[in-house]
Amino acid sequence: MTLWAGAVELNIKGEKTVAEFLHSIPGLDTPYPEKASVTQTYREQSIEKKFLVLSPVSLVLTKLHALRRFDQKDRNDELHLKVCLKSSRLFIAEMLAGQDARPALRECERLIAAHQSKPYRKLEQQAQFNLLDSVPIAEIRSASDSLDQLPDNRQRLRNFINLRWEQVRGKNPPPD
Repeated sequence: MTLWAGAVELNIKGEKTVAEFLHSIPGLDTPYPEKASVTQTYREQSIEKKFLVLSPVSLVLTKLHALRRFDQKDRNDELHLKVCLKSSRLFIAEMLAGQDARPALRECERLIAAHQSKPYRKLEQQAQFNLLDSVPIAEIRSASDSLDQLPDNRQRLRNFINLRWEQVRGKNPPPD
């Protein structure tokens, strides 16, 4: 299971909560926390702290692992996974508003890699979900035509839609 390193009680806008700190998390595809997380800033009076928070895509990967590896008695990993899949789609779509499309496309590639894994394909069939539904293709297509995007970003997004996505869908296999 997860190696818990500690917790801090926080008061956020009058609500008490706990931030848990983890040493490692099974199922992640990277040992680098900054690649699996997004930075969140917490401000309280004159104190400002930055925390790494797992991205929704990272949560998808951990829930896939949990569904495959852990007894599901008294667990809700399948429900959590389906929530994370929807959150991932929104998260990636929101990332497209940034100045660099590469982080959004990296998150898409993480989902694609999981989808292409044979054990996860089997799990997709059993639990009736599709990891690729979390890739916001319509939003990527829209961003690829948006003048709000830098020209390099538009080209990256077009390449993803016209080349990579077609490969993933099997309509244009990669060259030998």
